[in-house]
Amino acid sequence: MPTLSRRFFALCAVSFGLWGLACGSARFITVDGNGGIIAMPANNESSREKAVKMMTDKCPNGFLIDREEEAQVGTVTSSNTSYGRYSVNGTQTTRAETEWRITFHCK
Repeated sequence: MPTLSRRFFALCAVSFGLWGLACGSARFITVDGNGGIIAMPANNESSREKAVKMMTDKCPNGFLIDREEEAQVGTVTSSNTSYGRYSVNGTQTTRAETEWRITFHCK
C-alpha cells in the first residue's frame, strides 16, 4: 500500500507544520499610522507575548486594545479510511480554521 504510506507522510508533514504555526507566531494583518490588527493562530501565552512586543514596537508611547476576537479564516477537511478484508470504510470531517485577532491603537 504505497498510497497509504504517502498519505501518512503528508498528514505528518501538515501536522508538524501546523504545530509550528501554533507556537508563538503573530503577524500584522493591517497596520496604519495609529495602530493595526494582529493575528495569532491561538490565544496562548507565547503568541500573546509576541503580539504585545509588536504593539509596543509600533506604539512606543503605549497602546490601547480596542477589540479581541476569534475569526474564522477557512475550513479544514480531514478523511479517515479503513480497509477491511471485504470492505472499505471512510469518514470525513470538516472544522472551522480560526485565528485570534487583536485590534489596537496607539495612545
